[in-house]
Amino acid sequence: MTAQLLVALPVLDDVLDGRLEAPPGLARLLGFGRIERGGGDAALAAALGQERIPAAGPRATLAAGETDTAGSAWLRVEPVHLQPDLTAVWLRQAAALDWSAPSMAPLHDALHELFDRPGLAWYPPTNGVPGRIRVAEAPQAAFVPLHAAVGRRLDETLPRGPDAARWHALINESQMIFHQFRALDDPRSAGLGLWFWGAGSVPARPDPSPVARVIVAGDRTEGEGLARWLDVDADFLSEQEPDRASNNDHEYGPEGRLHPTGTTLVEATLGADAPDRLVGLDRCVFEPAWRALRSGRLGAVRLIGSERTVGLRRWSPFAFWRRPFSAEAVR
Repeated sequence: MTAQLLVALPVLDDVLDGRLEAPPGLARLLGFGRIERGGGDAALAAALGQERIPAAGPRATLAAGETDTAGSAWLRVEPVHLQPDLTAVWLRQAAALDWSAPSMAPLHDALHELFDRPGLAWYPPTNGVPGRIRVAEAPQAAFVPLHAAVGRRLDETLPRGPDAARWHALINESQMIFHQFRALDDPRSAGLGLWFWGAGSVPARPDPSPVARVIVAGDRTEGEGLARWLDVDADFLSEQEPDRASNNDHEYGPEGRLHPTGTTLVEATLGADAPDRLVGLDRCVFEPAWRALRSGRLGAVRLIGSERTVGLRRWSPFAFWRRPFSAEAVR
């Protein structure tokens, strides 16, 4: 069986459009690969041979170790910094809150009261896993992923669809709760609200698993949740991963990170530190993948962005008429 590599990399579109710089290894893969329309969970599911995969809400639930989740519907819930100006309210970034602090108890109580409604069940953040809401059925609304909403106007990224008004109201009410919480002498809560995204139900687990190894290189919850659904162990790529470039025999061997014969899935949902994390991924994933393609130890690579996918096959590196990717060249 020929080894293949799948990389879920939402910021791929930012690289292709020139908003992020492509490090050398990634630039080679993009330059010699074929760019196709279509990305996100639908493209990843197709690459895995599945009808669908868990969305972010179900992944968070799986990462939290919840059992008997098959068919249940969830959303992921995270606090965010919201900044108003004269023209709009902007979603600046995710807010890192210490939910376990004793001073947060009144906020926990207020949020439990907020979600004490028919068809909703609130699961607060715990052990590094973000909050979740269990719903009676998946909402008829489209939600913008947090990583895609950061830096944009709130009115451009609010939920859309028949059920959207309910979630607009909950976002507004959460802002009022955080504003009241500021009275507890915690100024960090000013301009905070909750962001809902990743709605969906937990699909049945594939049997057998189409993936031999999952490497978590970005959002830990996203990667660990996928690994649990696929029933494989998650291998966590640290931000200080050592350079393996001089150890070619080890990169794809039995001791290496990438499976020597099966499919390796790298989950790389990156945050504000995407430029630095791309450099680390280049050293540990993209450069070794390029060398393995050239040597025949890797049969295929697919990089899956939010809207586009880049695919390479065994002979792609030998397309002599192609050159490493340059954003200026495609503008």
